[in-house]
Parts: sequence; structure tokens; C-alpha cells
Amino acid sequence: MSVVTILRGGLSFGVEEAVTTACGAEADVSFVGTERSTGAPLNLVYERWELGADPVLAGDILATGGTMTAVLSRLLTATTPRRRRPRAIVLVVIGSAAGVDAVQRCVAAVDPSGRPQVTLILLEALFALPAPDTVPFPRFSFDLLRSAAGSTPEYEAARLTSVGSLFERCVIYDGGVRAFTPSAHVNDRSSWWSTVVDRHVPLSVLGKHAAGLSAYALPPPRWRRHLPWASQSGVDLDLIHDLGNRALRYAERTATADYVHERLAKGLHNDDARD
Repeated sequence: MSVVTILRGGLSFGVEEAVTTACGAEADVSFVGTERSTGAPLNLVYERWELGADPVLAGDILATGGTMTAVLSRLLTATTPRRRRPRAIVLVVIGSAAGVDAVQRCVAAVDPSGRPQVTLILLEALFALPAPDTVPFPRFSFDLLRSAAGSTPEYEAARLTSVGSLFERCVIYDGGVRAFTPSAHVNDRSSWWSTVVDRHVPLSVLGKHAAGLSAYALPPPRWRRHLPWASQSGVDLDLIHDLGNRALRYAERTATADYVHERLAKGLHNDDARD
């Protein structure tokens, strides 16, 4: 198989390593470097294509879908000495519904006679993007927000067990230059939380918009109706609902300033810098 590694300022998925570990053989590896500036369109600044095998695998963070669709478009037109049009493409992503829609539109625009089969594998959940002017805290349009309905049961149980992860503005933080300068990442996160406190944003509002905790205000029978995996065997739904309800009550009774002091002050300059 072939692997396309998408380079985004030091942030990339370990697809090549995963393929080598799983299959015991090295894959052809192509590299695509991307660059995005504020107010400017995405540019592909580096391309090295090695497409001698099928299927083609790629991994990325899929928010609005701009990067992935740009790479897909080039993948379908790139030429190499061993070039042949891929018959199957597998995309492994941490992604949003909007990003999935963008990929579907990109694939649908390809002539049916040469259209490959494209499979999207979503890790952990189908996340949401902020709706315009509805999130009362600082965020980017490409922030990935959580919801109970979009999660896999394993991810839902794990995130609800780790209360300190629930109220962040995004599922992930920008890797970019922060992959090489951890202090910039820490300063950015500190500045964001300072702004949240200064704006008097209640922790319950973060719980609703960033963590999707409002779903757990519903009684268990009504909550279960909204779950795509409600009938899946082996899932302890009562435990998940209990964890969610506890997190919701914690957000409702805790002042944001107290949360920042109690949960972030000690670890913000240690754990994050080490990560």
C-alpha cells in the first residue's frame, strides 16, 4: 500500500509507522507540505509523490476539510514514474461533520469513470464546529467541539472520566510551531483561560458548548434515544450517563475562576510543557 504523509507545521499522523507495524513491511510514502496564512488560501508548498501501490492511506485532522480536499485533489492528478490512478483511498481522521461533507463533495466532483473508492475512518467521534455567533467564548471557526451523540462509547466514557479535559475550547490544540516551542502553547492556553475568566463565562456554558454536557440533563431513557450506539452490546450506558450527569453538576456548581485555580494553576506550566 501507499501512504501520504500530510505535513502541517510539524503536526502529522503516524500512518507510515502504523502500516509498518501492522503489516510487517514498509509502504511507499509520499509527502505533501501545506502552509496556511491568516486571510490567505491554503497552499501546498512541497510535494513528493510515490504512488506505486493500492490502497492509498492518509491521516489528518479534518475540521473544515480544506487541507484534506486540497491534498485529495492533487493526489488524483499527481504524476510519478510509477504512477497509476488509485482505486481505493483510506482516510484516517480526527474529524467533524463539516469536514466529512467537504470530502464527499470533493469525491463526487471526480469523473465516475476514474473515481476511487474513498473510505473515511473517524477516530473517537464525529465532532462539531462552532456555529457562527453562538459560542460565547474565544474560539476559532475550525475548533472541534464534543457532543455525546457523536462519540464512540469508549471515547465518551474516557473523556467523562477526565473532567479536566472537558472544558477546553477544542478537542486538540494547534500543533504547528508549538510542536517545537512548548512555551508558546502554554502561553496561548494561559491567555485563553484568562480571557474566559475576564469575560465571566460560566463553566456550565463551556460544558454546554465545548463538551456537550447538556445531553446529560435528560433522564436516561430520553438520553438513550439520541445515541447511535445505544443497542451496542458490552456498553455500560448507565455508567456513561452517570459520569456525564456528574460532570454536568460539577460544571453547574463550580465558578470558572475556581476551576482555573484548582485544576489548572498547579499543572499548567508543568504537565503541558512536558507534553
